[in-house]
Amino acid sequence: MRALILHDEEGRILGAVTYPDDAPPPHTDARPGELFSEVEVPELGFDVSRPEGAEQLLKELAKYRVDQGGKAKLVSKRGGKKERK
Repeated sequence: MRALILHDEEGRILGAVTYPDDAPPPHTDARPGELFSEVEVPELGFDVSRPEGAEQLLKELAKYRVDQGGKAKLVSKRGGKKERK
């Protein structure tokens, strides 16, 4: 699964949209100071298409920030250690 992550310039995640690996990313516009990055999201063990799945996804993403050095990826907020590609 892939996600289009809305974040600020510091990598703080503001929102996310998931989509299948074989689909193109959704088109959307960011406001000044906001960026979108495509990232890989591993299987999370819950259905993100259900209403509670979206809430679970945001709780899971709250543990990470977006590292834009090279290809965008999710990194742990704790130590900056790479957690997910």
